[in-house]
Amino acid sequence: MTTENTYVSITALSLATDSEFIECVNSFAVPIDSPDLNLLQRDGATAVIDLSMQFADRGYNCDVELMSQVVGRLSDIQVRDFAMGTTMQKLLIITGTCGFIYCALLPMVL
Repeated sequence: MTTENTYVSITALSLATDSEFIECVNSFAVPIDSPDLNLLQRDGATAVIDLSMQFADRGYNCDVELMSQVVGRLSDIQVRDFAMGTTMQKLLIITGTCGFIYCALLPMVL
């Protein structure tokens, strides 16, 4: 059994510095004192599922507005917990069929 070291370079996408994208992300941020907090959290959870399905179908060619919605809604702890929970469920399912190394890389992609 051998182990290979793989080095991954993490660089920001040009989209991350785009002022329109940043404005769109900020428009989806969840204010903690919002009277519609539960509705916004539910919207965030739905967006996380939609983006993961879109990513599975299209790869990196996902809808920019949906990406900004997910990033903005991740400002809420409940949405982040939901996103982590759905990732962990996928990890457990894939662990049984694909092996540990593949599963360790999955959360980085999502």
